[in-house]
Amino acid sequence: MMRLAALLSIVLFTGCALLEQDSFDLSAYGNPEAPAMVQDQTSAIQCMWDAAYSRGGGTVRLPAGTFGITGLRLRWDSKITVNLVGAGAKATYLVKMGTEPDGLLDLSASPNAIEVHSTVSGLSVIGNARCSPGIVATGCAYLSLRDVIVSDSSV
Repeated sequence: MMRLAALLSIVLFTGCALLEQDSFDLSAYGNPEAPAMVQDQTSAIQCMWDAAYSRGGGTVRLPAGTFGITGLRLRWDSKITVNLVGAGAKATYLVKMGTEPDGLLDLSASPNAIEVHSTVSGLSVIGNARCSPGIVATGCAYLSLRDVIVSDSSV
């Protein structure tokens, strides 16, 4: 049984074949036990965002902790609500890894998007010397940022 659970978790994480749900929690798909900045969580978070988007909306939840990311492309092109929610700006940290000059969170909508309604809340976005924008958001009619701190970057 334990082996089946391990295999299922690998399939869920690597294939992003997530069960039907509206909320996707990094605790289930990433590696929150890893020491801070040891593991890049970009793929896990991107996978959860894409799954929520393809299901027609949902919430991606990040627990308290420090998570390294190279850059997330959280884009959409239709009226689908996907929210990115951390445990609080002083509890959940997304920290830029790598040397790419890309920003950390790209929340831009495509030119054809209609009435995008999404919220990013409860997290800190921390850049590095090579990262210029921390958050990029273009073409979003209804994007809310709540309890978000951006440092060592720009918005």
